[in-house]
Amino acid sequence: MHKLHIPTLILHGKKDSIAPYPLAQEMHVEIQGSQLIAFKGGHLFSLMKERQPCLDAIAKFLQEEPFFSEISPSNWSILSDTLRLKLEDDPRHPTYLETITGVGYRFRQPCMPPQ
Repeated sequence: MHKLHIPTLILHGKKDSIAPYPLAQEMHVEIQGSQLIAFKGGHLFSLMKERQPCLDAIAKFLQEEPFFSEISPSNWSILSDTLRLKLEDDPRHPTYLETITGVGYRFRQPCMPPQ
């Protein structure tokens, strides 16, 4: 992992029993300049109660990191499709990541998990 030289955001649940938190800490140390954000939950923290803080962390990272301003529009499309697959209940009808035609993408606010 020490060979990675791109901005990296590591989001990890402290109660994850599948990939224990020390593994995330190890990745953070190995990936120079990475950011590690810990969440209270376990393996599916981003899909459950901590969905909004997860989305907020991703949005903040993308807004603050100059690297992402250099990504071509076609690659943003691929990235947004992948993100939708991970976050959305139905990626074909997104409720969290909105496409603004001719402009780009934005996270809808507020984003609340389904009841």
